[in-house]
Amino acid sequence: TPRTPSLVEESAAESPVRKVRRRLRFKQGYDAKLELIGESALGSLSLELTSSIFSFLDLRSKLSAVFVASLGLREVMHQRGTWEPMVIEKSVGRGLLHKLKHKDPLCYFTEERLSARKSFPRGFFEVTTLEIDLMDPERVEAVQSDTEDDAPRPLMALIPDPLDEILKRLKHYFTWVSDLTIRNIEDYRMDYRFVELRCNDLCSFPYVLLCHGATTAPQTYCLRAKRHAEPAGFPLTPQAARAMNAARIPASVDIKETNINEREALFLQEHLSAFKNGNDFCLAHSIYRYVPSHAVRKKYKSVLDQLRQRFPARFPSGVFGGGNATPERGRA
Repeated sequence: TPRTPSLVEESAAESPVRKVRRRLRFKQGYDAKLELIGESALGSLSLELTSSIFSFLDLRSKLSAVFVASLGLREVMHQRGTWEPMVIEKSVGRGLLHKLKHKDPLCYFTEERLSARKSFPRGFFEVTTLEIDLMDPERVEAVQSDTEDDAPRPLMALIPDPLDEILKRLKHYFTWVSDLTIRNIEDYRMDYRFVELRCNDLCSFPYVLLCHGATTAPQTYCLRAKRHAEPAGFPLTPQAARAMNAARIPASVDIKETNINEREALFLQEHLSAFKNGNDFCLAHSIYRYVPSHAVRKKYKSVLDQLRQRFPARFPSGVFGGGNATPERGRA
């Protein structure tokens, strides 16, 4: 059987006119391989234009195309523009996280990470815009055998904390992301983790906003973070910080004497459900959950220093008078 020519080889069935045209374009500086890839994928479209067209498909369709694509389309799938922006629905996200967890369970060893990355097109992890609806947490359930065999059944690795799983993948896989949206975050997990997450995983993102969906059931958070945007809500005066804080305090709460410094004001500006009462930050949707104010001041010191260095006009020195504003004694 005659050998099938590769994409960059001249086919015996190729018309003389087309052969001459391709040779002329090659001499003029065209990349013959990319031209043929574009022609084999969608007619005579270029690789960049084909990638742009594929960017309008949903993620499930693009992932399905990876396994059945011709050689030309496979090259298109390696382009970052094909996957940009990446919008991951809940069911697709569950399959993606399970695949990555199967290939790289701990997200720690370099060899496993490289092996897992090879299972996806090159451009898949190079996206800059990522939106994901987190899967629901998986719970361990007792499985009763309906046979006489007492041997334990192999269990699929569960993902009880989808937020922790996606944060690990962001750190080691989706390292190009500059515009991030995470929805369907369990509120009780985020209530106690936001300060650590903001000051570690998201320390390079000037714009961070955490919004609680108090009207939905189950109650969840939505997190937005942008690497190339300015912080929201600043510059902020002590009076504006006190007014913002007072507006969030539920009517049933007994108001205590409260001081708000610049680091705490930044925390309030980013966590839209938090309010400070006395020495602790409470949450409007669950007033019995609290975050110690000293933890916020300690962790946010480095965040505020970085933001002031990058955006000095947004954080002028001396506005908060060295740290504490006038005590807040009652409702505005």
